[in-house]
Amino acid sequence: KKTKKSEVLGFQKVACTLPSIIAESTRDAKILLVLVFMVVIVTVRTQRQAERASQPHVVLMVVDDIGYSNIGFNAKLIKQNEIDKGNTEFDLFEAHDFAADGISFSLTPHFDRMAEEGTILRRHYSHVTCTPTRMALLSGRLPVHIGTELGEPNTWDGGYNKSWGYEGVSTDMTLLPRVLTDAGYRAFHVGKADGMGIASRAHMPLGRGFEDSLAFFHHGNDLYTYEASRFDSGAPPACSPYDQMVDLWDNDQPAPSNTTGYEEDLFHARAMQQIDRFADEKESGESNAESMFLYYASRLAHTTLAVPDAFRRRVEDAYCHYGGDACHNHQGLCALRFDHTSVLGRALGDCALDERVEFLSMLHYLDHLAGDLRLKLEARNMWEDTVFVWA
Repeated sequence: KKTKKSEVLGFQKVACTLPSIIAESTRDAKILLVLVFMVVIVTVRTQRQAERASQPHVVLMVVDDIGYSNIGFNAKLIKQNEIDKGNTEFDLFEAHDFAADGISFSLTPHFDRMAEEGTILRRHYSHVTCTPTRMALLSGRLPVHIGTELGEPNTWDGGYNKSWGYEGVSTDMTLLPRVLTDAGYRAFHVGKADGMGIASRAHMPLGRGFEDSLAFFHHGNDLYTYEASRFDSGAPPACSPYDQMVDLWDNDQPAPSNTTGYEEDLFHARAMQQIDRFADEKESGESNAESMFLYYASRLAHTTLAVPDAFRRRVEDAYCHYGGDACHNHQGLCALRFDHTSVLGRALGDCALDERVEFLSMLHYLDHLAGDLRLKLEARNMWEDTVFVWA
């Protein structure tokens, strides 16, 4: 039996859909759709899921500033194409077979596993910048129709937004979380909210249909202080052109002043709590909602470039193995472990820039987060009924 797209997703309205999801199902079907760059990974189970829940859970994980060849399965395809052309010496760090060297390392093992389990689709369209892309995905409209550009929250949009006029999708427009909540979902959000706007509470995540959110509204902020500055976001922060403004919001209020830690850790922990909250309240009967929508808008790997030390160390060691002598100093030590301006940090040859190593470390961490999300959904017996999208 063929199932219509709206039936698969449980949408009661068709004006706003996930434009990348196309699924025709048979019994026990498992469909994994993958697109990179942008990358969309979707896991759909329909007939079996219909026996266990009326609608699938939807996890939409949208990442930032990741390149096509930075993902392992894409890089391996590029490498194989070059080898097929006779360029047998061609290699990429992202595609290198470390296992063959006896090294236990893979840059994106969880994303690669999802791709291996499913189907890879490569025809995809997105805006050239991140903010309009995210809002197009949530609104189902092309960026030119939503009035959102690459502006900061205090950017005047020329009066397009009838609610206020500052940067942000008009509150006259219905976004995906509202459509899903109207269809019986509970909607949760963590991460970036640039493009929604902060002109009023109606612009913010809770006003868009989410019931819980931990977010920031600039394009970027500091990963440890959460301050939006010209360096972090690309423009002077709203309301504070000279001083730095803390941009981290717990629902529609500033996050508690004693909040500390790596920002993506905070988003990760909140997402885990949201999954547990949904599952616990469903099991206890406190909530009669059958399905959950989690919008995880990761800020990785947008600037600023920073990552927990453990992930940086793994990538440093792997890159020094990959780069060989060129990445070591005159003492035979991995030069990436030292300040590149010091004698110890001077590599013997051409090695990776520090920014590339930091970026790859953030991507490695991001892959770890995706794996954790899957483990949590499996632990709460939700994975088998989940549509997982990575874009």
